[in-house]
Amino acid sequence: MDEQDIRRRHFVDQMGILMVRSGGSVTMGRILGHMLICDPPEQSLSEIADGLGISKASASMLTRQLEQLGLLTRVPGKGRSTTYRMPIGNWTEVMREQIALAHLFVDLADQGLDLVKGGSDEGERLEDLRGFYQEMADEMTDFARRYEARNPQSARRRLG
Repeated sequence: MDEQDIRRRHFVDQMGILMVRSGGSVTMGRILGHMLICDPPEQSLSEIADGLGISKASASMLTRQLEQLGLLTRVPGKGRSTTYRMPIGNWTEVMREQIALAHLFVDLADQGLDLVKGGSDEGERLEDLRGFYQEMADEMTDFARRYEARNPQSARRRLG
C-alpha cells in the first residue's frame, strides 16, 4: 500500500466516522467516502464491496439507503449490471429532505399545542420545539436558494 492509498483509506474511514456523528453507520459513511473519490466515478456493487472490504449484501443494502437519501444515483452498467454514481449538485436536494423533516416537526408540534393549554410547561416545550424547527427550515431554505443561485453549474450537472 503506497502513501496515496493510505491517504485515500484514511479519507474513507474519516467519512465513516463523520457519518456516525450525523446519524448513519460507519459503513454507510465509508461507501459515501469511497464514492466521493473513486475512479471511475461509476461503481458496481462488487467494486464498492471489494474496494471497502465489505460484503456485497452490505454494499447493496447501504447503497440503496444512500440512493433513497439522494446521495447516490443508479446508472446503467455494462450488460444488465447496475452501477452507482454520486451526482453533482445533489447537496441541496439532500438539504430539501432535511427541510421537509423539519416541517414535519413543526406540524407535530402544532398538533401537540392543540392538546395542551397555552402557557403551560408542555406548551412552552412545544413552542420551543416548533420555533426551533421553523427557524431551521426557513434558514435552510434560504441557504439552499442562495447556494443554487451562486452555483448554477451544480444544478445543471444534476439535471444533465
